[in-house]
Amino acid sequence: LKTIFRMPIDHLGRPPPWALPNPMVRRMVLPRRLARSLVGCLTRCVPRSRVSPMEIVGFFMKVMGPLFVLLAVTLYLFVAYTVFWYVLPQLSEGRRVALSAVAWFLLANLIYNHGMAVCLDPGLPPLFDGVAVVTLKSDKGDPEAGSEIIEPKQCKRCLRSKPDRTHHCSICNRCVLKMDHHCPWINNCVGFRNYRYFCLFLFYLGAGCLFVTFLCFETFLESLKPRRRSRMDFFTRQCISLSWVLAACIFMAMCLLGGFHTYLVLTNRTTIEFHGGGRSPYDIGRTGNFQQVFGPGSIWKFRWLLPFVALPVEGDGLRFPTRDDYR
Repeated sequence: LKTIFRMPIDHLGRPPPWALPNPMVRRMVLPRRLARSLVGCLTRCVPRSRVSPMEIVGFFMKVMGPLFVLLAVTLYLFVAYTVFWYVLPQLSEGRRVALSAVAWFLLANLIYNHGMAVCLDPGLPPLFDGVAVVTLKSDKGDPEAGSEIIEPKQCKRCLRSKPDRTHHCSICNRCVLKMDHHCPWINNCVGFRNYRYFCLFLFYLGAGCLFVTFLCFETFLESLKPRRRSRMDFFTRQCISLSWVLAACIFMAMCLLGGFHTYLVLTNRTTIEFHGGGRSPYDIGRTGNFQQVFGPGSIWKFRWLLPFVALPVEGDGLRFPTRDDYR
């Protein structure tokens, strides 16, 4: 405090401008001086060599991650509460039963896939052993094709082995197999083991928002009427209007984000590899790329939409087939 409020005097013995009786000058200069002094104190207390910007971002994400998850759950549960409590009771009995079944199906799958994306480990590489791996150049096991020696790589931060498509997350402070990105809405990395659940979470979130947008459109227009002309009370109108706006905005965002991840799935690339540019060497065709994320089986049977009954994803996240293996 002495440093902040100390009154310097120049060589002529005059006080600074902020100490003059003019209130306008004092009002303008004093906040700037206080801000500069506080920034200087913080700079001296926290050495720059010990704290990097990425560490600050990582600390912020670790603290705010659970709050983002809680916010996401609160938003879509609020919309579900509005639909089941205020919108569906206004429909006829036949429509109410059918639309309630659709709403429960979308909500159950949304909660399940969001929970799996949050709780499931994205994939941890094994410990580094330094042993080279000898593999055949042909995936058909033909010994005449020759063999190649793959030298193992080690992460310099967590000291674990670092296979292809593995990256170190500075927020989780660990390596992730086939890392796509760190998502604050699930407070977890999106990697090899939970990428399917993350994509299905986006799909059911977008489908649910589209369902709410069409279902609540008439009641939303009713909620915009003046209070005297509307048959709904104030709280009901506020819930319906807010839910419809949330659903419409989230649906537009899911169209962009979901479309981007659909492109990544069909080209067998991650977000990190997308920024690298060029065609992915792991692109083995749209069907093969799709099955690497959602498991084996036909796309048109739509069994992949229900991950609790679909076949598990093949592979261990350490090695992936390439285009050269299918030539």
